[in-house]
Amino acid sequence: MKYQLVALLTCLAFAPTQAQDCEVKVPAIADAYDGDCKKGVAHGTGTATGTDTYTGEFKKGLPHGQGIYTWASGDIYDGAFEKGEKHGEGMLVFAETGLEQKGYWNEDEYIGAEKDPYTIVQKSNSILRVSFKRESADQDQLKFAFTRLGKPIEISRFNTQSEFGTELNQTNFQRIFEVHALPCNPVVNFQVQANRSATGDLKGSDLEGNLSFELRQGGTWLVTIDMQGTE
Repeated sequence: MKYQLVALLTCLAFAPTQAQDCEVKVPAIADAYDGDCKKGVAHGTGTATGTDTYTGEFKKGLPHGQGIYTWASGDIYDGAFEKGEKHGEGMLVFAETGLEQKGYWNEDEYIGAEKDPYTIVQKSNSILRVSFKRESADQDQLKFAFTRLGKPIEISRFNTQSEFGTELNQTNFQRIFEVHALPCNPVVNFQVQANRSATGDLKGSDLEGNLSFELRQGGTWLVTIDMQGTE
């Protein structure tokens, strides 16, 4: 009996293990998966197939990192992914024409040969920094807001030197434009509220500035212009 138990344990130890079910969270490549797995989802490197095929890096069930995605049409993307979307540098080859599209993607959208979807062309010395935040992909809009030391400041004058869009709304602190076409090249001039003293009184004249930039990706963008100065 002792020897039979030892033999049984030995057989179990060396018996082939059953393949672990591993979920791929992109329906078009979720029929079969061969590769690394963690906590029941594709994680590491592997190949996932369905109507489309993907070979490369995965994270939490989604293409993430470097990989090659082939669509049922024969189009192929070889490059970077993030959370299941084309994101970063890569090349897309169109099967029907053989044309190659090289450059950068941001949230699955091609943005051109440059890494960022925007480029500052010129800014006045009165501007400390400019930040761009994509709030949504639904509408092509630009929102201009102004700050000093991270706090909102009022706009006393604002005008544009380029016909990039139609103004939709304005407040004391913000201007909103509908963008006509991309890429767009806004050129704006403005004045903002002067500094305040320790007692809260305004001191000095309103601060003037100008900014021009190119935007290459659609969506609603908040452009925050942080001005020089002290409280």
